[in-house]
Amino acid sequence: MILRLQSEKSAVEIQATQFRRVVEQKQEYDLEVIESLQWTVEQVESQKNLLERQLGVLRERLRDFLNDHDIQQRVQEQDQEGEQDQEREQEKERDQEQEKERDQEQEKEREKEQEKEQEKEQDQEQEKEREKEQDEEREKEREEEREKEREKEQEKELEHEPEHEQGTASDVDLDLDLAVVDEDIERDEDADSGSGFLNFSVEYNDDLDAASSQNPSPTQTPQHL
Repeated sequence: MILRLQSEKSAVEIQATQFRRVVEQKQEYDLEVIESLQWTVEQVESQKNLLERQLGVLRERLRDFLNDHDIQQRVQEQDQEGEQDQEREQEKERDQEQEKERDQEQEKEREKEQEKEQEKEQDQEQEKEREKEQDEEREKEREEEREKEREKEQEKELEHEPEHEQGTASDVDLDLDLAVVDEDIERDEDADSGSGFLNFSVEYNDDLDAASSQNPSPTQTPQHL
């Protein structure tokens, strides 16, 4: 959550700085345009004053050569030409204003596109962070499951160990009993055959009964019998 808030805060700060820069650039551009227009207006007014003076001089000269009627006609023609020139200039100014408006609209569209791209990038970053968090959570869950399985396996091993120890102990006891029986058989063979054999059979059966009572596993008979 903290990382998300920090990323959102940084994104908002970046957008604010960009917006400020754009506004400052627009203000500078507007000031430059205003200064240029003022300069052009001053030049036009100065040219207008010069032309009016020249017209006055020329009218005085024409009066010496022409009648008042001809002078009025020519003045009207000049006025018409001046009006046409003014209309042309106004049309040019209108065209320039339209071009400026188009440029401003294009700039606004570009800014909107940039903002959309920034929002997309932010969304992508947030999605990546969410995917990372989900992956981390999944890995933690897998590790927990593995630890649980290991604990279960260890418990099973601990449960099987005493049974295995009991089985090995019973096998050892049975081997010892068989060894004792073999020794008794050898001793009885050295003694008398009739009585010794009977005593051996009785002792052997007693030993086998004792071994079977101690270990319920199946008994093994000696190979030489």
